[in-house]
Amino acid sequence: MKKFILLVFLAMLIIFNVNYAQDMVAWENITNSAFTPDGDMVVNIDAAQDTINSDSLFSKIFYSMDNQQSWNAVDMNLMNEPGYEMTFTQTINLSAADSVIYGFKAGYPANVDTLSDSLYLTMSPKSETGYFPPQENWLTELCPESDNDAQGASGKPFLELIDIQVSFSEEQFIFSLDNADNEWPLYEYLPSLPPWYVYAVGLKNPEDFDSTGYAIIYGNIPAAGSFPGLEIGLYKGNLADSSYSKIADIDYTVSQGDLYLACDIADLINDPDFGPWPNSSGSILTGVAINTISIDGTQPSFTINDYSHPTLFFPENVHSVANDTTVPALSDLTYETVNDSLRFTITYTDAGNNLPLIRKLVTTTSEFTLHSADHSYDDGSEFEAIVSVDDLNDGPVYAEFNDGIHSAISNTIVIDNIDNEYSPQVFLTKIQPNPFKDKVRISLNLNSKHPNGVSYFSLSIYNLKGQKIKEIPARSLNDNEFEFVWNGKNQANNRVKAGVYFYKLNFSGEEITGKILLMK
Repeated sequence: MKKFILLVFLAMLIIFNVNYAQDMVAWENITNSAFTPDGDMVVNIDAAQDTINSDSLFSKIFYSMDNQQSWNAVDMNLMNEPGYEMTFTQTINLSAADSVIYGFKAGYPANVDTLSDSLYLTMSPKSETGYFPPQENWLTELCPESDNDAQGASGKPFLELIDIQVSFSEEQFIFSLDNADNEWPLYEYLPSLPPWYVYAVGLKNPEDFDSTGYAIIYGNIPAAGSFPGLEIGLYKGNLADSSYSKIADIDYTVSQGDLYLACDIADLINDPDFGPWPNSSGSILTGVAINTISIDGTQPSFTINDYSHPTLFFPENVHSVANDTTVPALSDLTYETVNDSLRFTITYTDAGNNLPLIRKLVTTTSEFTLHSADHSYDDGSEFEAIVSVDDLNDGPVYAEFNDGIHSAISNTIVIDNIDNEYSPQVFLTKIQPNPFKDKVRISLNLNSKHPNGVSYFSLSIYNLKGQKIKEIPARSLNDNEFEFVWNGKNQANNRVKAGVYFYKLNFSGEEITGKILLMK
């Protein structure tokens, strides 16, 4: 009878098969512009580097303009420009609204096994009242659900999942299941006779690496022999030894044809095998399944009638934004020679973390887009534009930014004798990756005008306090190209904290400086 354990964890089998999603950080740098005079707001979000393939990722924003009474949803688009290769964007019109609340959904092909072809990710509204069942406007779609895909559902429409909703409160994870019927039967004839029907929501902490899993179970199978039976509740089990036990009661009800299930978060996180919570990704892996349990001779048999895609659920408040009118600040616009081009740099800071809708370098004849890989604007983000000298004329150059409401204009640089003035001697060729987690490579090219016999020079790393924490010797790639590799450690070979650091190179009277971002 131990095979009955499978009915408890069928929903979780899907989750265990996507363990590559463990340690995933899905989203970074959620930012928006101020509201424009026309009522538009641009929202940007970065897909976390090294964890999600942006080529196959699709993303949506869902938002409310009436304090979460109703919701709209729209697809986001990949920006795919320098510095924004992993950034999704969308413009939403807020009309006369003076605030907006928004969150995100995403998905991408998982290619895990025959049970699931996609992994989904979703935030959700928070059930502010904590009432059970929650108001419909506190719920959002957990993941898409296909129609007419249930097994063995002929004449039994209650076995067909058509919608799965999710929410959370301070105390609970909450799920709403809708089927193609208005009822959720637990058996067909009598409570003591098969077949039985079991509805399960699997839960797995992605930072718990053992075979322990949890499931919210709506079912009622009587005990038989050594089999202890199954009842409605929150279960914990171990797939390694087929052991399982009920660890807590749940809240459940059928209302207007939907099955509502909720477990207390404390019952999960207080269990010693659940793993750390809150975890680093802020998510919990979920999966939903409807199962039929029968008896074939003397042995139990089961059918997975319908199941959901595995989904990383982020139980966090979606972002609430009132129109922020903070005026952005700019550093001085500067430039340096980069081979046969000029690299213009400027730092944009917005205390309200509003992204710039306009970010351009303006010359006498042209405009050039400024780019940045740092999308956290409240602590300052460096933007750059590399412009060939062939595209520049003598005259003034300045930078212009606009956060949706306020424009900011930089100082003006006057460029003279451009055809004769620039003969670069040391230029930066590549910084990759930036931001980085493990290693960053800083490559330099020395102009042939430098004397031969270069034997040693180094690059220094400084923290935000201006303290030198590391000196890195150059590694020669060929006669003119050199590379510095920093592994995020100080001179004592200890890992430094994540944050912004500066590099500085002095060579033959020339100085090159820049900013790099070390991530966790």
